Amino acid sequence: MSLNTIRNVSNVQQTMKKKKMGLSVFYLKNVFLKGIVEVHGMPITSKVYDLENLHSNEYRIICQKGEKVKCPHDGKMGAAFVDCLSDRDHVGPANYM
Repeated sequence: MSLNTIRNVSNVQQTMKKKKMGLSVFYLKNVFLKGIVEVHGMPITSKVYDLENLHSNEYRIICQKGEKVKCPHDGKMGAAFVDCLSDRDHVGPANYM
């Protein structure tokens, strides 16, 4: 990892601590949705409850992302999905909740 990458990750993480953060449309379209279709073999029309079936371990796509990540807000194990992303194109201040 280059020094510039480390600085960018650090800057994004500092911003995340100060503001309410959200996933970018770029991330949802080009990374998340692509992964749902290509990696998990699910249809592009899948609903959130299809991706995160809390009654089965078969599909745990959303919660799985942060279950082994230390939360930057409380220091406990288990982080929000948005707290697992650090790329400037993937996460930013939330405009709508």
